Order: sequence, then structure tokens, then C-alpha cells
Amino acid sequence: MKKTLATLAISVAASNFGRSTESSPAQITVTIDDATAEISPLIYGQFIEHLGRAIYGGIYDEDSPLSDRNGFRKDVLEKIRNLNTPLFRYPGGTVTKIYHWEDGIGPKDERPVRRNLIWGGEDSNRFGTDEFMAYSDSIGAEPFLAVNMSTGTAEEASYWVEYCNADGNSYYANFRRANGHAAPYNVKYWGLGNEEAAEPDAGVLQDPNDYVEKAWYYAKLMKLQDPNIEFIMVGHDEHWNQTILEGLDPIADYLSLHLYASSQGDSPYSLFASVASMEEKVKTTAAQIKTLTPATPEPLSKWYRFPG
Repeated sequence: MKKTLATLAISVAASNFGRSTESSPAQITVTIDDATAEISPLIYGQFIEHLGRAIYGGIYDEDSPLSDRNGFRKDVLEKIRNLNTPLFRYPGGTVTKIYHWEDGIGPKDERPVRRNLIWGGEDSNRFGTDEFMAYSDSIGAEPFLAVNMSTGTAEEASYWVEYCNADGNSYYANFRRANGHAAPYNVKYWGLGNEEAAEPDAGVLQDPNDYVEKAWYYAKLMKLQDPNIEFIMVGHDEHWNQTILEGLDPIADYLSLHLYASSQGDSPYSLFASVASMEEKVKTTAAQIKTLTPATPEPLSKWYRFPG
């Protein structure tokens, strides 16, 4: 169900910004009858990452008396359920670039402990794909998995789709069953990488042309596992987005933007300028999508065996 975006009119006395007095109160008026657009509930999604205590000691703590039989902290779970999260992404964040999903399946005591090269420390991998799926189900969220395009391979990513979505007699479908999950998870949303344009981190695809070339190969192998999955491509600035939209249009379902709103120095009100700048970037990207992508994608070659 989509939500309606109503017109929001804000009236605040400029000389009295941030305060309210009897003579000059701050006012916010929401005009609910003037709908300007529809908002997909999916934009209210969340994500969890192997960062600090976000997972271990956060949502997941096997040794805590506050946890249920799955190791999920019940007090945290209660708070997260109140968010009504429609979409839940894993394993990151930047950790996506070093994460190998097969480390996090099978008997927990047999899973390898890996150094977390992004945020430091170690990852026991006791929270992995099956645990994430169980958590997503427990909060009523649609799972969203992001694949490793830096230290991983397209084949590895396609096997992850097989593990999650296959219902035949193949190796990874049976591996999932052996791990106690007979029915496919049917994960619909798959991110091809994460923030690949960020030069300081562990990624290797800072050139958008390199990203396009590699994303096509990932998409082929993953879609051949399940033609019904949808891809979230990595977005960035105008030049990057143009390259991605022109190069990946037949297989791109969504384009992600990585934006932060923040204040500057000792000026808390500078947050509003940051928010306005973010909104302009969203509008610019929307215009690019409208201009650079056709309403109906061209049919793909029969060799792809999946629709554009």
C-alpha cells in the first residue's frame, strides 16, 4: 500500500527561528487534501551491518538472558517491531565489499571467524543468511541482500540466489534444506554492490564503466538462477548515474542514492540547507531516470532467458 505525500506548509518567524513565544509562535500546517505524489513504503526500510554492536550484542546475543531461542534480543526486537520496517538490508554497508555469504551458513561452531577489515575486530559469522532471514520474518520486513562485487565473484553471488530461492534438487537448494530451511526464502531485492564510487574504502569499481561491465555479468548469472529477482544498482553523482542508467537500463529496477543530511560546525540550522541539497539531488536523479530510460525496455536476446 502506497502512502500519500501531502503538501507541507511551514511558517516560522524568521527573527525567532527555533523558538516559540506567545506573540510569535512557530507553526506547521499540513494540508492533507492536497496530494502531490505517492510514496512507496519501501523507502522506510532499514539495514543492519557488521559494525560495532549493531549485530553482536545488539540485535543478536546468544549469551544474554534477554534473548530468545534464536539468540535475538527480545527487548531490541520489540523496539524494532515498532518501526514497522518494510524492507531490511544485509550484510551492509561497506562490509558488503569483504563479506562472503558461505562463511555464515551451516553449523555455527563450524563457521570461520574472519577479521573485519572494514570496521576492525572479528566476525564470528554466527549471524548469517539464515539468521537474517529469521530476523526479517520476525519483524515483518522484506529481505534485501547486497552482493560482494569487490572481493567476491559473480558465480558466488549467483549461488547465494540459488541458496535463497531455488526449489529444485540443486546443490545449494539442498544445502539450505540441510541447514533446516525446506522452503525457499524467495528473496526479491538484490543490491549489486554498495557505494562502489567511494574511493577511500575497499571497493575496486570507482569507474562507473567498470561497474557497468561487472554488473552485467553479475546480473546474468543471478537472473539465470531466478528471473524474478529485482536489482538495486549503485548510484552516485550525475556523471556516475548517467553511465549506470545508459549502460544498465535493461536490467536496472532501482537506483540507490547514498546521501547524508548533516549540520555544519556550530550552526544546527545548517541542517536545513543540507536537507534542501539532498532533495535537489533526488530531483536531479529523478529527471535523469525520466530522460535516459525508456518507458518500455527493449527486449533482451533470447539467450538471456529472462525479461528486461
